[in-house]
Amino acid sequence: MLELNPREIKVLLKYSIEYHAPIIVVGDPGVGKTAVARETCIELNTDFQRSTLSIEDSTKPEGFPWIDKDADHAKHVPFASLYKAHVATKSLVWFLDDVGQAPIAVQAGYMPMLEPHGQVNGITISPHVSFIAATNNKGHTGSIGLIEPFKSRFTTIVNMKPDLDSWLFDYYYKLDYAVPEIAAYLRSRPGKLMEYEPTSNLVNSPSPRTWDHAAHILYQKFPASIEMAALAGAIGEATAIELLALRKLITKCATAKEIIADPKHIPIPDDANLLYITISNLVFACDEHAFPSISVYINRLFNEGPEGKDRKVEFAAALLNDCFSKVPQICGLPEFEKLARSKLGSLCLGNYESLL
Repeated sequence: MLELNPREIKVLLKYSIEYHAPIIVVGDPGVGKTAVARETCIELNTDFQRSTLSIEDSTKPEGFPWIDKDADHAKHVPFASLYKAHVATKSLVWFLDDVGQAPIAVQAGYMPMLEPHGQVNGITISPHVSFIAATNNKGHTGSIGLIEPFKSRFTTIVNMKPDLDSWLFDYYYKLDYAVPEIAAYLRSRPGKLMEYEPTSNLVNSPSPRTWDHAAHILYQKFPASIEMAALAGAIGEATAIELLALRKLITKCATAKEIIADPKHIPIPDDANLLYITISNLVFACDEHAFPSISVYINRLFNEGPEGKDRKVEFAAALLNDCFSKVPQICGLPEFEKLARSKLGSLCLGNYESLL
């Protein structure tokens, strides 16, 4: 099965919105389908409304039957979502969620809207409206699948895969409650971003959605026993134990404040876990004032040690990329320009030159 990461999905969603070409995004529960649709709308300054088709009946898409004021016939009065799509005067994405769990009658009810110049019961869809749908594959998701006449009205169906860089850069670093421990853990174990394990047991497994929950929990600073139980309920007990074990290593690392104060002399850890913690702490501390000092540390990561041995090139690249993704304003600093034009800049992204 061909799959696209969230950034690639965004390219198609922007095409969908511009050309009013409806698209279905398929992915495991919690992979971030709704989030990537919302982010795309924010980037395009497009209005967004969400309908959850799995909890609708056939009345919802076609409107509520009502006696006309002349009392000689009935008409369908649109519910709020259909009414907004009817009167929209600027770009609006109507996000149809959980379409694979929708009853057949509900799927059929939306089919007339997906046609060019769509309408239902005489209620026209504004030309400013675009449709994006999302669903899970069959399995433990409750999805019954899509009927062919509904499915074929979409321009394309694409499968979404998890991607750590996309999740960190486009979502996680923007959260008010993000904590560096989760970024450090996932940098060290990228496969843990999505470890979907469908089960009828009342347990969760790691996914972009549940990592969001875990960040909420860590941000609250609960007592240790409560924190462990809550984290286990969010991302699974084994993953929670590993995450908290990594967090205990923070005391063995120089703080971001210490490194920023003396980036030339603070020892660089040899242990990979300590390095992941260190670069995550620096990313979260990064701003336009701190980056000049952080750039010195980045240079040390890239240059210290003999070629092919002991050099921390991948950590230097991750730190530079993550700092830029979290604080894009640093591209105007001379220290960033120097790194961008260096061998490191070309190795880790290659198109930094376009930013200068």
